[in-house]
Amino acid sequence: MSPFQLTVQPKLAQPSDDGQPMAATVAFSVLEARAVTQLVRQAYGLDGAVAGCLYNHSVNDTYELRLDARRWYFRLYGCGRRRAEEVEAELDVIDLARAAGIKAAACVPAAEGIRQIRMLAPEGQRIGVLFAQAAAPRFWQLTEPICGRWGQAVAKMHRAFDKAPGALDRPILDLGYVIEEPLRVAMAALADVKPAVEVLSRVGAAMSRWFSVEGRQGEYGLCHGDLHISNMALDAGDWPVFFDFETCGYGWRGYDLAAVCLVLSARRISQAGWRAFVKGYLEGGGRAETVLPANINPWVVARLIWNLGGEAKHFGRLGVQNINRTQLAGMVKQVEEWINEHGLFVA
Repeated sequence: MSPFQLTVQPKLAQPSDDGQPMAATVAFSVLEARAVTQLVRQAYGLDGAVAGCLYNHSVNDTYELRLDARRWYFRLYGCGRRRAEEVEAELDVIDLARAAGIKAAACVPAAEGIRQIRMLAPEGQRIGVLFAQAAAPRFWQLTEPICGRWGQAVAKMHRAFDKAPGALDRPILDLGYVIEEPLRVAMAALADVKPAVEVLSRVGAAMSRWFSVEGRQGEYGLCHGDLHISNMALDAGDWPVFFDFETCGYGWRGYDLAAVCLVLSARRISQAGWRAFVKGYLEGGGRAETVLPANINPWVVARLIWNLGGEAKHFGRLGVQNINRTQLAGMVKQVEEWINEHGLFVA
């Protein structure tokens, strides 16, 4: 680990009756972009007038740094979200993909080749990693040829992951990860919306039954974990460039592809785009059983539930008053509609 640290002093609460400061635990913080930029410049030896801003605040925070036409993205992991060993394994996964010719945003090492640094925030120590820009920003839309290249690239990524030298220190994307924990969070947030809770309870039980038999029969291996379109850019030749491998782990490849299926289902290119993706996936070396509707459609339900749990958790970080129950209930309806449309879990 790097010795570079940013120390932030939390403000103390008013004194208690005995005159001593009251202790309070900080749940999470957002560090000032200027201070983060200064530290990153020092740790990574970036010369010149580097400008920085908070790019995205979520379970992890991302800061964008600019110098002339160059851009970097500094991810500051949430305190306790990942161990140092897990982060190193994530970066190893990216290296696996890049070594196989898959285009992915590269980690930029700090002094002496160190790939992660630490910042001391009010809530504790946070790990930071600097990434190069995935591709030059430009406007683009999904077309059938792009969907086909997307499928080829994902298949090649899966095949590259199969060649990993031994088990990497990454999470298991099992029933607990993709269903049980997201359901717990979502049902707690929707406790006052009884119809939604009842739907989620039934879906959870049905998914558990399906997973215990059919779900385990699909292709298993290392997955990207979040193949959403927002985690992909295009290079000058319209080939995908992947980034944000933070949720990569070991799971069923159907779950990985379900994220793509869900993205395409929400767009006008829906069926034609999915057909092009599947064709590209098979051409890239993907297995035919992984893209069968009987395998993909239930995993889409899992993906919808995972999204729902993520949204509920995000609202919860902002306070219960900010939980948008109407939006969450709408996401529950989407789960129900997908199950009905595809005739899933019918006894």
